[in-house]
Amino acid sequence: MQSFGLRQRSRFTVQNVKVGNLGSFTVQQPETRSWVIGHFMPEETGWQCDDFEMKWVTREKDELKPGHKAKQTTPTLGVCIFGKIAAEFPETGEVIMLEKPGDYVFYGAGQVAHQTRYHEDSVMMTIRWPSKRAE
Repeated sequence: MQSFGLRQRSRFTVQNVKVGNLGSFTVQQPETRSWVIGHFMPEETGWQCDDFEMKWVTREKDELKPGHKAKQTTPTLGVCIFGKIAAEFPETGEVIMLEKPGDYVFYGAGQVAHQTRYHEDSVMMTIRWPSKRAE
């Protein structure tokens, strides 16, 4: 069985269970742009899914993910795992700080212009549902 960046434990014998590290997976698979589950994942990874998609983002202090204005037809939930993350909305000038594990920002379906600034080394998890191509 191919592990796609997931380490296999020799004593772990339960069928259809993978063990690994999402940070390592995203580094080893840069073509996924930090996405780890969704309709776009190769079928052989076992992580192809139409129900939802998940992104595991690891960023260094002072990184800026430039403006994004994709027309999303799905809701999006961004959750701070650790670090200090600013979701910035240029159209209104508002900034939402995610500073504690579990802090989140939720975007309903539709067009939401935003950019993300990382004030500390940070990890963020993003979930969208269902998993489908942006229109």
